[in-house]
Amino acid sequence: MHPADNIRAINRNATCLGRPIAKGISVQLRIQCFLASNSLVSIMCLIQSVKNVPDNVEIERRFLVDGRHQRPWVEESFRCISILQWYLDREKLIASNHDGTIMYDQTMLVSDVPLAVTSQLEENTNWTVRLRKSHSSFILTLKGKRVGSVAAEFEWPISQESAQSILEGTNYPLVEKKRYLWKGTDDHVWEVDEFEGNLAGLIIAEVELETEDEAVIVPSWTGIELTFLRGWSNASLARMLSQQ
Repeated sequence: MHPADNIRAINRNATCLGRPIAKGISVQLRIQCFLASNSLVSIMCLIQSVKNVPDNVEIERRFLVDGRHQRPWVEESFRCISILQWYLDREKLIASNHDGTIMYDQTMLVSDVPLAVTSQLEENTNWTVRLRKSHSSFILTLKGKRVGSVAAEFEWPISQESAQSILEGTNYPLVEKKRYLWKGTDDHVWEVDEFEGNLAGLIIAEVELETEDEAVIVPSWTGIELTFLRGWSNASLARMLSQQ
């Protein structure tokens, strides 16, 4: 399939809109509401302190970018990173409250995980499991169900040996991209991803925020906002390609 056909297919599939979170609800309560999904959240998680909440939450806005003309995010970028992202089977992820570990398909990945974290991982199974490689480093990321622009997120570095053990012999859904870091006039740092391979030609810009209503100057070279379109997530794109 031609890359342009892939992008058109993505557009057809990107029809599931997220719902904005109601204003006036505390950050902690909103986080627990979407973490709970179809299960109960432990009292420990419900009384989690304000100080600890931002470390486990990602708030971002995402935009489609037309790269057929000038590309200031490339010309004015202060860093470029080559990234590979695999999306793993969440059914093979095991978080243990007993010994504070995270395993994937019998491979030990993370130890000394706090009880509050393993409790969330055990009680809520709707996590997106991502393995990212940039340069020679590997990062395991678990993302919760996104509600509006907000999602729970946990990240741990893992060894190259562990990553290779997981990836060997299995063709997981994958996206390849170059990420350009570009600073806006308001000092917000934008991550602009130019996808490669079967997604060549697709460009998505995103910016991380401290709060949902934080003011940000959106660059003039961005297009339609994708924040609430789940079909445009990296995980959805990777899985769509793997089914072709």
